[in-house]
Amino acid sequence: MTRKAMAEDDRGIIEDQIINALIEGDLSGDEIVELQTNLKELGYFSANPFPNFGQITARSTLDFLNDHPEQAFLISADIAGQMHSSGLGVETQALIRSTAAQYITTDQREAITQNINTLLAQEETWDSNQIQQIQTNLSRLGYEFGPIDSRYDPQTSEGITSYIQDNPASFNTISTTSLRKIINSGQYEELREFAQTHPDIITDRIQNSLNEINGDYINGDWQDKIELQTMLSIGGYSSPNNIDGVIGGQTRTAINNFAAAHPNTTIPEPLPDPNYVDYTPPEPLKEASHYVGGTNGLGISNTAIERAWADITGDTPPIGSVTPSGRPLIVLDLGHGVSIGNNENDDIGAMSRHIDDLSEVAFIDAVADDLAQALYEQGYDVAFTRNPGELLRVEGQYGDTLTSRPEFAHNLAEQIGATNVTFISMHANSATSTRADGSLVFVQQNNNGDSLSASSENLGQSIAGTYQLDSSEPTEFRQANYSVLRNFERDIPSTADHTMYSATLIEFGFLSNASDSRDLVRMMNDPDRAVEQLVRGINMHIQFKDPDLDLQPRPDASGLNGTFTNAQNGDTPAPATARDPNAPLPNAPQSDEQQNIQQNDNPAERSDFGGLGR
Repeated sequence: MTRKAMAEDDRGIIEDQIINALIEGDLSGDEIVELQTNLKELGYFSANPFPNFGQITARSTLDFLNDHPEQAFLISADIAGQMHSSGLGVETQALIRSTAAQYITTDQREAITQNINTLLAQEETWDSNQIQQIQTNLSRLGYEFGPIDSRYDPQTSEGITSYIQDNPASFNTISTTSLRKIINSGQYEELREFAQTHPDIITDRIQNSLNEINGDYINGDWQDKIELQTMLSIGGYSSPNNIDGVIGGQTRTAINNFAAAHPNTTIPEPLPDPNYVDYTPPEPLKEASHYVGGTNGLGISNTAIERAWADITGDTPPIGSVTPSGRPLIVLDLGHGVSIGNNENDDIGAMSRHIDDLSEVAFIDAVADDLAQALYEQGYDVAFTRNPGELLRVEGQYGDTLTSRPEFAHNLAEQIGATNVTFISMHANSATSTRADGSLVFVQQNNNGDSLSASSENLGQSIAGTYQLDSSEPTEFRQANYSVLRNFERDIPSTADHTMYSATLIEFGFLSNASDSRDLVRMMNDPDRAVEQLVRGINMHIQFKDPDLDLQPRPDASGLNGTFTNAQNGDTPAPATARDPNAPLPNAPQSDEQQNIQQNDNPAERSDFGGLGR
């Protein structure tokens, strides 16, 4: 290439301008034109200047740098990236490494090292410019890896790991974000080798993390917990798969292993878990009890229970008389707990994602006995569609079981001559999103989306008004299309007074939500508060259906408050009057979520708000 002849001073000024532009980088269009013009003045650039850093500009720049090696390694990361994009990346990196090895000063090396350490210590994820800067600086220090292309790949990770191994002090400040990036790019074993040759550095960081967390494994700073897990992993005390910011059993085992390996270290005592709940999974569901020893009813003879089921199962009904009590009948439908066809696994409903082995059936069955006993003491006749801890008597498809439950309630009412019948289906919810929470009460909707029955609407609203899973969040009342509710409403005898029949479905809380799961377990362990709330709501509703009812508690039962009354625990509701079930219902506004809450009866499709047809 022919170099233009000019005065030495003029050439020196132009060379300085070119070098400064290449060191500064991030050239605008006008600055690229100026660079090209200067290169052309010196005979490196032969084309017409144009505001684009292309192949001709890159080749001219490389030729200039080869003639000025003492400055070549100082070109900016941006210019090095432009050279790569123009197809000259390999030659440029080789030039940077070779010229740096020959001309770099001690101060320059320290500045480059400090720049790398600063970026490695950064908690925020590197952007493309910062990755390019790391790549360029590694080239200046002589490390060979992939191209300077602003992309983080395993080759760049390998270059960083080599740098750490050569500069152990850098590990003292490297962030967990950077380390996780290096681990995820295939350099875990190399970091483990570093830990084995520099154990004190790892030990100090683990100890510092434990001191920062100070035993607060639950509510401690997430970044501190990530730091601890990362260091335990690099130190060989746990797997890199355990780096998730949650200190569970595996991380605690790793902490114990670290303590055993370093008996002179001080491990802060773990603080009590404020969210801990004591839960022991129940035994598997047993086969349903029959006749002798059956506990399906409180205040109801087993003869009546067995006759009600015989009409459904086809079994031979027992012989014996049934004496009507004249008391209101409440049927508690314990959801799920069904053997479906020939499946080996029983349907135990939704499962908690947060508490091991906590199922919908386990929750329902734990609460049902106390609720039934409390209602019995109030003076009601009470029956279960299935006993707590037992399977439903009817096997088959979901549709069959959702029909048999309300059918049993109506059969039983006929057997004991009950004319005031309340059906309550008990469930725990589940949703795709773990953020969904709270309790819900449903009644059957009509074609317009309103409540099908005024009596059922009052039942649902009464319970929603008294029961709360969380005292800070009220229970929502909604209309829906559940099979078990639809079948109950459909099968009310045509000769019966429909105002005296009511049905609702309670979703006590979301097993898919961590806080709700803990609250449900607390309710299982101590159901008194929830039972008292439910009984209050049911009492209010029964009084709505039959304002003249004078229900006395059973002589051998203490009851919640001695005698049946519509005013309990200081709550005195307004007098209620029965309504014509055929009268128009108020069109309460519904949110989009409420309008879209229609439950699917298809057992293969579980709604976000739970239920296999319910």
